[in-house]
Amino acid sequence: MFRDNKLSRIFYLSILLAVSFPLLNVFLIYPQFNAVLISNMEDVAVRLATHVQANLGDNWDDLVRGEGQELTTEFPILIKDFNLLKMKIFSAAGMTVYSTDTADIGKLNSKPYFHGQVASGNTFSKVVKKQTKSLEGQTFEADVVEIYVPVMRNNKFAGAFELYYDISGPIGSLTRTFWYSSILPFILTTVLVLLMAVVLKSLD
Repeated sequence: MFRDNKLSRIFYLSILLAVSFPLLNVFLIYPQFNAVLISNMEDVAVRLATHVQANLGDNWDDLVRGEGQELTTEFPILIKDFNLLKMKIFSAAGMTVYSTDTADIGKLNSKPYFHGQVASGNTFSKVVKKQTKSLEGQTFEADVVEIYVPVMRNNKFAGAFELYYDISGPIGSLTRTFWYSSILPFILTTVLVLLMAVVLKSLD
Protein backbone atom coordinates (compact mmCIF):
# COMPACT_ATOMS: atom_id res chain seq x y z
CA MET A 1 0.00 0.00 0.00
CA PHE A 2 2.72 2.48 1.05
CA ARG A 3 6.26 2.40 -0.37
CA ASP A 4 8.14 3.72 2.71
CA ASN A 5 8.49 0.56 4.83
CA LYS A 6 9.63 2.34 8.01
CA LEU A 7 6.79 4.82 7.97
CA SER A 8 4.39 2.05 7.03
CA ARG A 9 5.36 0.11 10.13
CA ILE A 10 4.76 3.20 12.28
CA PHE A 11 1.40 3.67 10.58
CA TYR A 12 0.25 0.13 11.30
CA LEU A 13 1.59 0.36 14.85
CA SER A 14 -0.50 3.52 15.31
CA ILE A 15 -3.58 1.66 14.14
CA LEU A 16 -2.82 -1.13 16.60
CA LEU A 17 -2.46 1.38 19.44
CA ALA A 18 -5.71 3.13 18.50
CA VAL A 19 -7.55 -0.18 18.73
CA SER A 20 -5.67 -1.49 21.77
CA PHE A 21 -6.30 1.40 24.17
CA PRO A 22 -10.12 0.99 24.29
CA LEU A 23 -9.86 -2.81 24.42
CA LEU A 24 -7.30 -2.64 27.23
CA ASN A 25 -9.58 -0.40 29.26
CA VAL A 26 -12.73 -2.43 28.61
CA PHE A 27 -11.28 -5.89 29.28
CA LEU A 28 -8.56 -5.20 31.85
CA ILE A 29 -8.49 -1.84 33.60
CA TYR A 30 -12.23 -1.30 34.18
CA PRO A 31 -12.88 -4.84 35.54
CA GLN A 32 -9.91 -4.48 37.90
CA PHE A 33 -11.16 -1.15 39.27
CA ASN A 34 -14.61 -2.69 39.66
CA ALA A 35 -13.15 -5.68 41.51
CA VAL A 36 -11.30 -3.36 43.91
CA LEU A 37 -14.52 -1.46 44.62
CA ILE A 38 -16.40 -4.68 45.44
CA SER A 39 -13.49 -5.92 47.57
CA ASN A 40 -13.55 -2.69 49.59
CA MET A 41 -17.31 -3.03 50.11
CA GLU A 42 -16.80 -6.61 51.27
CA ASP A 43 -14.28 -5.42 53.87
CA VAL A 44 -16.81 -2.89 55.19
CA ALA A 45 -19.55 -5.55 55.28
CA VAL A 46 -17.37 -8.04 57.15
CA ARG A 47 -16.45 -5.44 59.77
CA LEU A 48 -20.10 -4.52 60.28
CA ALA A 49 -21.23 -8.16 60.50
CA THR A 50 -18.43 -8.94 62.95
CA HIS A 51 -19.45 -5.95 65.08
CA VAL A 52 -23.11 -6.99 65.16
CA GLN A 53 -22.26 -10.60 65.89
CA ALA A 54 -19.94 -9.59 68.76
CA ASN A 55 -22.66 -7.41 70.27
CA LEU A 56 -25.16 -10.25 70.08
CA GLY A 57 -22.75 -12.70 71.72
CA ASP A 58 -24.55 -15.75 73.09
CA ASN A 59 -27.87 -14.16 72.08
CA TRP A 60 -27.11 -15.12 68.46
CA ASP A 61 -28.63 -18.55 69.01
CA ASP A 62 -31.85 -17.00 70.33
CA LEU A 63 -32.06 -14.72 67.31
CA VAL A 64 -31.64 -17.49 64.72
CA ARG A 65 -34.32 -19.50 66.52
CA GLY A 66 -36.67 -16.59 65.92
CA GLU A 67 -36.60 -15.48 69.53
CA GLY A 68 -35.27 -12.32 71.14
CA GLN A 69 -36.51 -9.89 68.52
CA GLU A 70 -35.81 -7.07 71.00
CA LEU A 71 -32.15 -7.66 70.14
CA THR A 72 -32.77 -6.12 66.73
CA THR A 73 -33.99 -2.72 67.96
CA GLU A 74 -30.60 -1.10 67.33
CA PHE A 75 -30.23 -2.54 63.84
CA PRO A 76 -32.02 0.36 62.07
CA ILE A 77 -29.53 2.78 63.66
CA LEU A 78 -26.59 0.68 62.42
CA ILE A 79 -28.11 0.44 58.97
CA LYS A 80 -28.42 4.21 58.78
CA ASP A 81 -24.94 4.84 60.18
CA PHE A 82 -23.32 2.44 57.72
CA ASN A 83 -25.39 3.63 54.72
CA LEU A 84 -26.92 0.21 54.19
CA LEU A 85 -29.77 -0.16 51.76
CA LYS A 86 -30.99 -3.35 53.44
CA MET A 87 -29.91 -6.04 55.89
CA LYS A 88 -30.97 -9.66 56.40
CA ILE A 89 -29.90 -12.32 58.85
CA PHE A 90 -30.26 -16.02 58.05
CA SER A 91 -30.14 -19.13 60.17
CA ALA A 92 -27.82 -21.98 59.13
CA ALA A 93 -30.76 -23.57 57.30
CA GLY A 94 -31.27 -20.38 55.28
CA MET A 95 -34.36 -19.12 57.10
CA THR A 96 -34.64 -15.33 57.21
CA VAL A 97 -34.81 -14.46 60.92
CA TYR A 98 -34.35 -10.70 60.49
CA SER A 99 -34.82 -8.28 57.62
CA THR A 100 -35.37 -4.57 57.26
CA ASP A 101 -38.27 -5.65 55.05
CA THR A 102 -40.47 -7.55 57.50
CA ALA A 103 -42.15 -9.38 54.60
CA ASP A 104 -38.91 -11.35 54.13
CA ILE A 105 -38.91 -12.82 57.65
CA GLY A 106 -39.60 -16.54 57.63
CA LYS A 107 -38.67 -17.02 53.98
CA LEU A 108 -36.11 -19.66 53.06
CA ASN A 109 -33.02 -18.78 51.05
CA SER A 110 -32.67 -21.57 48.49
CA LYS A 111 -29.90 -19.95 46.42
CA PRO A 112 -27.15 -22.47 45.54
CA TYR A 113 -24.38 -20.04 46.52
CA PHE A 114 -25.87 -19.66 50.00
CA HIS A 115 -25.89 -23.40 50.73
CA GLY A 116 -22.60 -23.86 48.85
CA GLN A 117 -20.10 -21.02 49.19
CA VAL A 118 -21.58 -19.12 52.15
CA ALA A 119 -22.34 -22.25 54.19
CA SER A 120 -18.70 -23.26 53.64
CA GLY A 121 -17.58 -20.08 55.41
CA ASN A 122 -16.88 -17.90 52.37
CA THR A 123 -17.99 -14.32 51.82
CA PHE A 124 -20.01 -14.02 48.60
CA SER A 125 -20.87 -10.88 46.63
CA LYS A 126 -22.86 -10.07 43.55
CA VAL A 127 -23.90 -6.82 41.88
CA VAL A 128 -27.50 -6.49 40.73
CA LYS A 129 -29.85 -3.81 39.48
CA LYS A 130 -32.66 -3.04 41.91
CA GLN A 131 -35.57 -0.63 41.99
CA THR A 132 -35.30 1.75 44.93
CA LYS A 133 -36.78 5.06 46.04
CA SER A 134 -35.19 8.43 46.63
CA LEU A 135 -35.97 10.59 49.65
CA GLU A 136 -38.47 12.40 47.43
CA GLY A 137 -40.28 9.12 46.80
CA GLN A 138 -39.16 8.77 43.18
CA THR A 139 -38.38 5.25 41.95
CA PHE A 140 -35.08 4.68 40.16
CA GLU A 141 -32.79 1.80 39.25
CA ALA A 142 -29.69 1.46 41.41
CA ASP A 143 -26.54 -0.64 41.26
CA VAL A 144 -26.65 -2.72 44.43
CA VAL A 145 -23.98 -5.07 45.76
CA GLU A 146 -25.38 -7.91 47.86
CA ILE A 147 -22.76 -9.24 50.27
CA TYR A 148 -23.21 -12.47 52.22
CA VAL A 149 -21.04 -12.72 55.33
CA PRO A 150 -21.06 -16.16 57.01
CA VAL A 151 -21.21 -16.54 60.79
CA MET A 152 -19.02 -19.35 62.10
CA ARG A 153 -19.36 -20.56 65.68
CA ASN A 154 -17.06 -23.32 66.96
CA ASN A 155 -15.92 -23.80 63.35
CA LYS A 156 -19.47 -24.59 62.27
CA PHE A 157 -21.75 -22.55 60.01
CA ALA A 158 -24.32 -20.84 62.25
CA GLY A 159 -25.98 -18.45 59.79
CA ALA A 160 -25.17 -15.43 57.68
CA PHE A 161 -25.70 -11.73 57.13
CA GLU A 162 -26.82 -10.35 53.80
CA LEU A 163 -25.92 -6.68 53.47
CA TYR A 164 -27.07 -4.49 50.60
CA TYR A 165 -25.07 -1.41 49.57
CA ASP A 166 -26.10 1.09 46.92
CA ILE A 167 -22.95 1.59 44.83
CA SER A 168 -24.56 3.67 42.06
CA GLY A 169 -22.47 6.71 43.06
CA PRO A 170 -19.05 5.00 43.03
CA ILE A 171 -19.93 3.02 39.89
CA GLY A 172 -21.03 6.23 38.15
CA SER A 173 -17.83 8.06 39.15
CA LEU A 174 -15.73 5.08 38.09
CA THR A 175 -17.46 4.88 34.71
CA ARG A 176 -17.02 8.60 34.03
CA THR A 177 -13.34 8.49 35.02
CA PHE A 178 -12.87 5.39 32.89
CA TRP A 179 -14.33 6.99 29.77
CA TYR A 180 -12.51 10.28 30.27
CA SER A 181 -9.21 8.43 30.64
CA SER A 182 -9.98 6.37 27.54
CA ILE A 183 -10.99 9.19 25.23
CA LEU A 184 -7.72 11.17 25.27
CA PRO A 185 -5.36 8.29 24.31
CA PHE A 186 -7.85 7.17 21.65
CA ILE A 187 -8.05 10.68 20.16
CA LEU A 188 -4.27 11.09 20.19
CA THR A 189 -3.62 7.74 18.52
CA THR A 190 -6.40 8.35 15.98
CA VAL A 191 -4.89 11.73 15.07
CA LEU A 192 -1.50 10.05 14.75
CA VAL A 193 -2.97 7.45 12.39
CA LEU A 194 -4.57 10.13 10.23
CA LEU A 195 -1.37 12.19 10.09
CA MET A 196 0.65 9.12 9.17
CA ALA A 197 -1.83 8.25 6.47
CA VAL A 198 -1.54 11.73 4.98
CA VAL A 199 2.27 11.63 5.11
CA LEU A 200 2.49 8.18 3.58
CA LYS A 201 0.00 9.05 0.89
CA SER A 202 2.01 12.12 -0.09
CA LEU A 203 5.12 9.91 -0.46
CA ASP A 204 3.44 7.52 -2.91
